[in-house]
Amino acid sequence: MEEIFKKLTDFIKKADNVIIMTHKNIDLDALGSAMCLARIISDFKVENYLVLNQKGNNHSVNNTLQLVEKSKFDVNIVDIKKVLKKITNKSLLIILDTSKKELVEYPELLDLIEDKVVIDHHVLGNKNIQATKLSYVNENISSTSEIIVKYLKFLKRDVDPLMATIMLAGMEVDTNSYNAKTSADTFYAAAFLLEQGALNVLKKEILKEDKQSYLKREKYLENSYIVKEKFAICRVNDIIAKEDLSVIAERMLLFDQVEASFAIGVIDGNIVAISARSLGQINVYNIMKKFNGGGHFTDAAAQINDKSIMKVEKELLKAIEVI
Repeated sequence: MEEIFKKLTDFIKKADNVIIMTHKNIDLDALGSAMCLARIISDFKVENYLVLNQKGNNHSVNNTLQLVEKSKFDVNIVDIKKVLKKITNKSLLIILDTSKKELVEYPELLDLIEDKVVIDHHVLGNKNIQATKLSYVNENISSTSEIIVKYLKFLKRDVDPLMATIMLAGMEVDTNSYNAKTSADTFYAAAFLLEQGALNVLKKEILKEDKQSYLKREKYLENSYIVKEKFAICRVNDIIAKEDLSVIAERMLLFDQVEASFAIGVIDGNIVAISARSLGQINVYNIMKKFNGGGHFTDAAAQINDKSIMKVEKELLKAIEVI
């Protein structure tokens, strides 16, 4: 990994400017790692921009962005219109927390900027971003925040308590409170952030959600059911945020004897999403691959176009039946 970080540092320092982009519907891990990387690049005295669509419905992300604005946190978050005016033939585009073309926030940047770097912790699938100067994708790492913590350690740099808190919250979300995708390095990274002054009280504030959202999810969980005594399934008939499906899937893992869970819902007019979770005995990534999805052994998802939620549910039950 040291060689990866040496190359990354060299590419950053040689760029006219660096544009950081994550995936659509940005989550807390993507946001925290992107903000921290932006601060690192600023320390290199290189102009940089975090391009972000701030119209998301992730409550924790919105909490964080409000906190950042209130604290006058030094990170240059901009919209796509401003970024398009800054591109030169020596711009560097860094994509965090995804390696898939169809999942990035602004796909047009992939064609407009020649020099690209990908840093991700999800399983490589089809339609990956091509022609990169550097690509580091490691499915065995818990989160992109953990990778950026390793970069901080490589650079022997500190972060301020607010940045450390945001990254710690992102790691907690991506690991389901350290119950999935964790290794010794994950806890070393968390310990590093705590040593940097991450505040657990502030982290709880970031992770808070509104009462109505919480109660609505609990209502959905009442309609979940068990298949083959070890699979929990919850079909949500309302339009729902992808992040809420993830939380529902994680909550169902708490049910007695459940080894894997699947939350299904419509996230857009013609898009049905599945969020899948596992305790480790069942490879949910293999199941999601049947729906052209991706992810990890214990944490995967898929989005299906132009099929009814009932049809997707039937196909999922069929896929489970052979396990």
